[in-house]
Amino acid sequence: MNIIDLSHYIEPGMSLFPGATPPRLEPGDSGGFQVTALSLGNHQGTHVDAPRHLLRSGAGLDQLAISRFFGLSLLLDVSVYGGQEIPEAVFKEQADILSHCQFITLKTNWDKHWGRPEYLSGYPLLSPAAAHYLTRFSLSGVAADCLSLDPGGGEAVHRILLGAGLILVENLTSLDQVKGPVFLLSALPLKWHNCDGSPVRAVAMEAPAGIYYPG
Repeated sequence: MNIIDLSHYIEPGMSLFPGATPPRLEPGDSGGFQVTALSLGNHQGTHVDAPRHLLRSGAGLDQLAISRFFGLSLLLDVSVYGGQEIPEAVFKEQADILSHCQFITLKTNWDKHWGRPEYLSGYPLLSPAAAHYLTRFSLSGVAADCLSLDPGGGEAVHRILLGAGLILVENLTSLDQVKGPVFLLSALPLKWHNCDGSPVRAVAMEAPAGIYYPG
């Protein structure tokens, strides 16, 4: 099985949501052992949003089965929609495959701007109609290789998807290495109580030839 790392490094100079406190990595020595103190916002870097991120009554990470963070994903190239909304029709064309998947992963190619100001805006956006359409399927979540599924400061699409109980995986990278169109996505969060999101080490798993994927 081929495993592809879809996660950004946690490091100085990484892209952050405007106003976020940069991560701190403080190496130290503990009785001859090297240790590093890490201070990191739970929605920084490659991470997952739980419904509670926006909705007070939404499920936190500890209320979601671990299976919700792993499953079959459709990879959809939406890079032509830079600076625009992705229309509902794009997803209607994939309805048969989506009915077999747990995730849809949006390849915007915006990860090429990671670490630069350009990363913070101009990426393809889900239209509200498209977001509503995706909630019709039995998806666990929506993933993308860009800052957010909304424009900076927006919440309309988050509210639709999180309100339907989906999880969101943001700031993926290296989706161009996934042969697609269907792969196994793993985005396992850290295990803690009462939390609305977590950094993840996201990976794509491509099965050897001979294993059937729907579509």
